[in-house]
Amino acid sequence: MRSSRRSARSSPNRAPGRADDSGITVFDSSGIGLQDLYPGLALLKKMDISL
Repeated sequence: MRSSRRSARSSPNRAPGRADDSGITVFDSSGIGLQDLYPGLALLKKMDISL
């Protein structure tokens, strides 16, 4: 795994990244999936196709 500290040194205007593997970021993308489903369902309805 590439060290985050090394890349932070190369760009001094950025905040340093995580120092080790214990700093995990969780991204909840469930809303994005719902945003994809809504136009798809609207299109199916417009084309008179049921699920």
